[in-house]
Amino acid sequence: MFRAISDFALRLLAIPTERELVWYVAREVVGRMGFDDCVIYLVDAEKNLLRQVAAIGAKNPQAEEIVNALEIPLGKGITGHVAQSGESLVVGDLSLDPRYIPDVEPALSEICVPLVIDGTVVGVIDCEDPRANRFGDGHLEILNTIAAITSAKLKLIDEAYRVAARTEELYSLNSQLRAEVEERQKAEAAVRQRDAWLRAILENAPIEIVLKDRNGRIMAASRNVVETVGTTPEKAIGTVTADYFPDDVARIYMEADRKVVETGQPIQQEVTETWNGATRHYLNAKFPLKNETGEIVGICSLTNDITGLKEARDRLHQAQKMETVGQLTGGIAHDFNNLLAVIHGNAEMIAGRGDPQGQEIAAILRAARRGSELTQRLLAFSRRQPLNPVPLDLGQLTRDMLQLLGRTLGETIEIEVDVSPGLWNVVADPGQLENALLNLAINARDAMPGGGRLIIGAANARLGGGDLAAHMEIGPGDYAALSVGDDGAGMTAEVLEHALEPFFTTKDIGKGSGLGLSMVYGFARQSGGDVSIESLPGEGCRVTIYLPRAGEGIPRAGQDREAAAPRGDGETILVIEDDADLLDLTRTMLERLGYLVLTAGNAAVGLALLESGPGVDLLLVDVRLPGDMNGLALAEKVEALSPRARILFMSGHAGPTGRNGRDLPEGAELLAKPFHRSDLARRVRAMLDK
Repeated sequence: MFRAISDFALRLLAIPTERELVWYVAREVVGRMGFDDCVIYLVDAEKNLLRQVAAIGAKNPQAEEIVNALEIPLGKGITGHVAQSGESLVVGDLSLDPRYIPDVEPALSEICVPLVIDGTVVGVIDCEDPRANRFGDGHLEILNTIAAITSAKLKLIDEAYRVAARTEELYSLNSQLRAEVEERQKAEAAVRQRDAWLRAILENAPIEIVLKDRNGRIMAASRNVVETVGTTPEKAIGTVTADYFPDDVARIYMEADRKVVETGQPIQQEVTETWNGATRHYLNAKFPLKNETGEIVGICSLTNDITGLKEARDRLHQAQKMETVGQLTGGIAHDFNNLLAVIHGNAEMIAGRGDPQGQEIAAILRAARRGSELTQRLLAFSRRQPLNPVPLDLGQLTRDMLQLLGRTLGETIEIEVDVSPGLWNVVADPGQLENALLNLAINARDAMPGGGRLIIGAANARLGGGDLAAHMEIGPGDYAALSVGDDGAGMTAEVLEHALEPFFTTKDIGKGSGLGLSMVYGFARQSGGDVSIESLPGEGCRVTIYLPRAGEGIPRAGQDREAAAPRGDGETILVIEDDADLLDLTRTMLERLGYLVLTAGNAAVGLALLESGPGVDLLLVDVRLPGDMNGLALAEKVEALSPRARILFMSGHAGPTGRNGRDLPEGAELLAKPFHRSDLARRVRAMLDK
């Protein structure tokens, strides 16, 4: 857009008349900004009204010369209001604005900016669109810029008219000498005016501007440039780029200067500068300055700091990459959970019969449990694991973990805990948070094979926009920060860049799955927080989990932990699950627990059973079902058909439940897959006893 505005301004400078100017501006606004139309009005001060002088677009598709010009009194309509107030205006819905005067071609949104010369409104640029809320702040900023440039040109044209009129007057007086003096005075005034404008630009420009001669010596520089390099505008004259920048950076700018002078073509480049350990990114544009004969006499350099834009772009790319991997791993884990549920459930039932191959069955159960742990890590990274968030005292949880951490890490690791006073509570799943802390501690231990010091910290963190790391997706706010630091080997920049990605590991084959940090990251993001990592080779590492501060007055939730697996009393349960093996296993488990069980492989069959069969006490339904009706949609129909029936959802993950992207409703009960027979018994009994 900067380049487009620059091109617009350069072409505009060559336009000699007011009529050509207004038609050029109208065409450029429609052509470059894609607006439906553009109309330009100029003020008739004697009649106190606006007169239409140019129109392009829907209201004049053939761009025909205006014969019966539309006239609008000042203060009437949107355009008259802007002309009278001198303030730009964007209206998203004209039907709601009483100032709007309907036209032959009705519109719903309008943007109008004034043309101002020396504080006086001389006209307006007005654009309409038949769609509501067509124009935004970006459009307003660009159109104001175009209006400012157009106003300046109108003033130049007006001054040119006045100079011409005065010249004719002098000629008519036949006073050659007086004419020469007058022309000289006018020329000097114009030079002074141009110098004043240039000084104003150099004093106030938001981007860095440097004017050089063809040998690269500075002739003028904007104030932000001289303040950055620590000099004054006067002292900067005659110096060169190499006087202020490191050699590697100076070479980039000076080589670009040389190419502009040699080729006469503009150059645009991105430049990375590192000063005192801080790296900034800049977009630099250079173009030649020519005299009246077309000879290149210098270079203009325009530089804009794009560090924030580049960091935002990098964050977006990283987030898109992590989301793609998360969707893949979450989908794999969801399907694998169904398989594990069948394996584990059948092995449990065989073990319950006292099978003579008890050791083999126990091995199957252990393998199924390890598989379940692996899928939980995959779901944690993909932010689809079922969570049970409750208000937590982060400091107390950390202290309660010390004994376990001491046994796990061994005697060679010295553990220090630093919990800040007045630590805020957080809302998180305690089991998953303990697992995340344990994972970070084990990673730290592995980074210190010869032993070392592990520092666990918990502190409040009030984060502003500048406090967030480049990859972090959370917004500014209040967080509690749980950090785990070590004095081990640390990470290189390349390793640090990939540390949160699943399956990435620097450990030897068989010694790490590469899911530890990605699981911690996924848990933190699913809990509304984020993770940052600070590390340098040979200087250790610190991983910090940021969790949102809990609201005041939230009651602490307890956990229902019944020791025995309760049985049924002949209640009727309808199980709907699309995986045939898991459906058969669940039916067998429930029947052996004393329930009457009906089964269906999809929502349509289940709904038919409900409508035609006996009453159902409990609906146990998979959240994700094939066909046009998922578990949530079916549950809504069940509530209408059988209000007394309880509903228990089951799922392998806690992400959006179907193609419509809805989540479980507030208060809904979820049984996470894969589940043990005892888990199924307790949850079903608890639902029936509600």
